[in-house]
Amino acid sequence: MFVLPHQWVSQTIRVVLAGAGGSGSEMLDGLARIDRAIRALGHPGLRMSVYDPDTVSETNTVRQRFWPADVGQNKAELLMHRYGTFGGLAGRGFASPVTADLLAASGGFDLLVTCVDKAAVRAQIGAFDWMAKGWPFREALWLDLGNGARSGQVVLGHLTGWQGIPERLPNVLDLFPELRDAERLDADDAPSCSAAEALAAQDLFINRWVAVAACDLLWQLVRRGRISANGFFINPTGTRVSELAIDARTRASFGLVAWREAA
Repeated sequence: MFVLPHQWVSQTIRVVLAGAGGSGSEMLDGLARIDRAIRALGHPGLRMSVYDPDTVSETNTVRQRFWPADVGQNKAELLMHRYGTFGGLAGRGFASPVTADLLAASGGFDLLVTCVDKAAVRAQIGAFDWMAKGWPFREALWLDLGNGARSGQVVLGHLTGWQGIPERLPNVLDLFPELRDAERLDADDAPSCSAAEALAAQDLFINRWVAVAACDLLWQLVRRGRISANGFFINPTGTRVSELAIDARTRASFGLVAWREAA
């Protein structure tokens, strides 16, 4: 069981969203809904910082939350303008990529959400020595979304790593250390040149499946105050969604020995 961080209860929740493409644009839509819901319940809501260096292409209008009139505009700036204007979502979009150095110099945040194609971004964030840089926000959370053509996963963990403390949630790199091999994983990652190629690489609704699972996890945390799972797996067949339970047995299955010993 994981309990809502105390500063989230009554203060504005500062969220950094890295990536505003397939999963990122769906994720931002869900975050905007969470913002409106918690503000209706008396909470001050979310404040967003959205980063993406890419502009909208014709291909993006098929599988992402963009329309033909959006082609040529920066994804992050466009979406934040749209959700800020029509939904009252506070924050700003930036036409630049997220780096660990940028995050460390950002002035702090409560939640980092990564919706990026490149494993190198996750590897850099995970390898960054946050404590050495004087990062004071030890309870900052990292929500990572990843997917293939018909499958995906969502993992909510602590940004600064689990550090052998059972109460800390393992992040995506704790559970999947192979993501640190960014050079191999990113070698074949080329942009799709057509809608047919894009749909072959990722099915039409997989990004929405992953984003809905991630947003529901956050909603349960902020609405109920606690969660019993810190992630989900989206499967291509059979049971569509399975939980990543917060318990010693599950963590031990990923090789996290400290949790096995603490159980």
